[in-house]
Amino acid sequence: MDLLTPSGTTTHCPFKGDTVYFSLGENQDIAWSYEQPIKGMETIAGRVAFGGEVNE
Repeated sequence: MDLLTPSGTTTHCPFKGDTVYFSLGENQDIAWSYEQPIKGMETIAGRVAFGGEVNE
């Protein structure tokens, strides 16, 4: 997490809640997290998922 920076991008999932995105260098929105998921989805709080293409 020390290498990731918040990107400013956010989205909303009706089943999980609001998503925050993170960047790594030039790789924008490479990771996302539900920091405060909706009721019933608390087990995903703070977990980070990665996806997309990586620019080396």
